[in-house]
Amino acid sequence: MKKMKFVTRKHLLYKTRVEYGSWAINHYEGCKHGCKYCWAMRLAFRTGRVKTRREWLHPKAAKNAPDQVFAEIHSANFQDRFHREYDWVWLCPATDPYQLIESELHLTSSILKHLVQSQIPVRILTKSEGVYDDEDTIIRHSDLVQVGFTISTLSNDLARSWEPDASLIHDRMKALRYFHNNGVKTWVSGEPILDSKPLDFVEELNESVDYWVFGKANYMKLPLDYPKIRNGLIQWFQAHNQTNYYIKKELMEAA
Repeated sequence: MKKMKFVTRKHLLYKTRVEYGSWAINHYEGCKHGCKYCWAMRLAFRTGRVKTRREWLHPKAAKNAPDQVFAEIHSANFQDRFHREYDWVWLCPATDPYQLIESELHLTSSILKHLVQSQIPVRILTKSEGVYDDEDTIIRHSDLVQVGFTISTLSNDLARSWEPDASLIHDRMKALRYFHNNGVKTWVSGEPILDSKPLDFVEELNESVDYWVFGKANYMKLPLDYPKIRNGLIQWFQAHNQTNYYIKKELMEAA
């Protein structure tokens, strides 16, 4: 592995602007998965924090993250603003909490322990089997922790072309089922939908998923009929008397 680069962060916990989100933490800057549709990478380019895709693929770690998060969750500011009945902390909306660098640094593991020990609900979102490293903490605190995977297609080949170094789709599905079978609430981010058949993975995984989120690609054009896809999803969930899904604004308004 290329020599790691570290940064020190003065703030890590923030209110995310993602429409279905709550609070969030991103303790890695950059991501080895190299997803070609990544909005966070594009934002990093635009703001000048990252100059090249190669630089993004070699993430920097906020090495002070566990101590910083501990301090922030015990601050009066956070305690006054965080509502345990409906707020939660997202690991991580802008980068993957279980990319390869995590296996050496264990920052996610330390942060997760701080959060659950403080009785703070957590939702993990990953494309990596590395989440197994924290299975003991997650399963032991299944009343607080939900595990989510990005699954936007059933095709390993298509996923590999868009998400070059993420875990294979069938391995993510296996991990999702594992956690669900062990009493952990699970969720799937179908964003961005990568082909015209999202109902294939919905039907394949439905019994193992507690909540779904769907969205479209917003920074590139894909040859997909988004209105047809959206309407098909809505009709399927209605036909199955399920309300455990959320369709993001861009997909909902696609014409």
